[in-house]
Amino acid sequence: MPIRRVVASLILKDGWIVQSLGFERYLPVSRAEVAVDYLNRWDIDEIVLLDISARGNGTHISGDLVERVSTKCFVPLAVGGGIKDINAIAEVIRRGAEKAVINTHVFDDPGFVEQAADVFGSQCIVISIDAKPGVSGGYEVFADGGARATGRDPADLAHEMQERGAGEIFLNAIHRDGSKQGYDAELIQRVASRVHIPVIVCGGVGTSEHIADGMKGTSADAFAAGNFFHFTEHSVTHTKAFIGAHGSPTRHGVDINYDHVDADQMARPRKNARPFRQDEDLLTDTRGAE
Repeated sequence: MPIRRVVASLILKDGWIVQSLGFERYLPVSRAEVAVDYLNRWDIDEIVLLDISARGNGTHISGDLVERVSTKCFVPLAVGGGIKDINAIAEVIRRGAEKAVINTHVFDDPGFVEQAADVFGSQCIVISIDAKPGVSGGYEVFADGGARATGRDPADLAHEMQERGAGEIFLNAIHRDGSKQGYDAELIQRVASRVHIPVIVCGGVGTSEHIADGMKGTSADAFAAGNFFHFTEHSVTHTKAFIGAHGSPTRHGVDINYDHVDADQMARPRKNARPFRQDEDLLTDTRGAE
């Protein structure tokens, strides 16, 4: 069985990591460096950092910020926000990101994806697709942070971006954002069935069970959450324990073992779980070590 990734989606607005609710309301959570350090220590597989302020002010995500964050990040880091030229991609990669995330600019200049893939390689180019049910049935892609309808079908767009050289798709269900209702499996399958490149899915996670269900019920390659990882203690590690117990193997980069913990669907240990001994070393981070 393939090992699939558990990914953290961090939304940056006006310098703060925020909780996103329906792409319309945002609640401040922490500074980016704090959130990345926490997630890195608790065994996240990958981090996607998106600056939604940059797209509206004509800039791209700050290279200084990317560099500060990358010093605390020992897992793959993908960053986006206002990226629409080769120089912007070059800067974020030089500052420590492994991948650049492109969203709205694919509608303004689809050929840019081919150019970027030629320069940096497909593995560096992630296309972010924000979608929700359309007024005439099916699903529709929205640009500009969900404000502009494009008339495009997300599966068709994903296939086109693959053909243009993109290496990965980041699929976000706008209507599930902050809902805690779980992933939209139908949307995921429509997109994943049209491409052979990896698909990261996001939108709707409220419990560890939602991620486990996504792994069992869809063919996506990676499963992202934002708000859930911010507000549930030890949520990354407990989530991996939960989905592992339900038949989906995950990567483990830190020496934390919750195999003995009977974790419930909220990713918290049940009352009868054996406590850790005082002499146990709970957190030994070996990533990045020589």
